[in-house]
Amino acid sequence: MVAWHFAFTAVTILIVSRGVQRGLEPLVKLVMPALLITLLALSVYSALTGEFLKALEFLFKPDFSVVTAGVVLAAVGQAFFFLNVGLGAVLTYSAYLPTNVNIARSAFFVACGDTLVALLAGLAIFPIVFAYG
Repeated sequence: MVAWHFAFTAVTILIVSRGVQRGLEPLVKLVMPALLITLLALSVYSALTGEFLKALEFLFKPDFSVVTAGVVLAAVGQAFFFLNVGLGAVLTYSAYLPTNVNIARSAFFVACGDTLVALLAGLAIFPIVFAYG
């Protein structure tokens, strides 16, 4: 475990020391599509082996009887946390955007991509959860 930790730390230091354009950007262009393909594969596997219909009902049929003030407060807290972390990443990457990039269009595609990934994650996780009780 210690060797893997040192290897991970060394790779992280190497990538970060190269900066955003020569370090993070090439890595993100490689890793993000790989993560999306992995998530798609997990979703297909989960749909074929798990309780897919129960998962669809759980994800897309609202049950407002379980919504309490505590649930709303937890959701608001998670939304603010997500916005805080997302804002830091957006500020970092936006500093390197060319001036001809349409920010509104990019924001739309980011929001659509985020929603797609969230739905795929739910479709990858919940069918297996329901299959194993």
